[in-house]
This record gives sequence, structure tokens and C-alpha cells, in this order.
Amino acid sequence: MPLAAVLDAGGLYPLPLRDTLLRVAETELYTAYWVSESSTRSSATSSPTVAPAISRHRLTDAMSRTFDVLAAAVASDAQAVVT
Repeated sequence: MPLAAVLDAGGLYPLPLRDTLLRVAETELYTAYWVSESSTRSSATSSPTVAPAISRHRLTDAMSRTFDVLAAAVASDAQAVVT
């Protein structure tokens, strides 16, 4: 059974790293799982005139995203998380 890893969208940002991670997954050395970035985005919009609300909104988004990635890791029984 190959290693299972959850790939966070931040870890897939640099093209060479994304290419390497996905090509290695194609060879079945590990099974790649990831959380769709659109599923972790908040539907709330932020206004540039309300700085404290933006900060709370960004913190809440970051925390929500972290928990989504953690939930994906637990659900997939992943041994690694790449962020």
C-alpha cells in the first residue's frame, strides 16, 4: 500500500514543485489527495474600509483552511501533509 499524502494548495503553488509531486504520484509511489481551494473559500466578502474585519476574516479563513486540510488528512488516512 503506497503512502498517502494530502497536498495543500499552498504546497502546489510553485510550478516545478507541483509538477514533481504530481508526477511522482502518477508513478504510484504515493497517493495524492487535496482539498479544492474553492471549497475552503468563505462566501463572505470583505470591505477594504474595515481593516479589523478583514484581519478577522483572513484569520478565520486561514483557520478554516487548516481544519479542512486536517480533516482531509484524517479522512484519507494520510501519513503526510504537504503545505
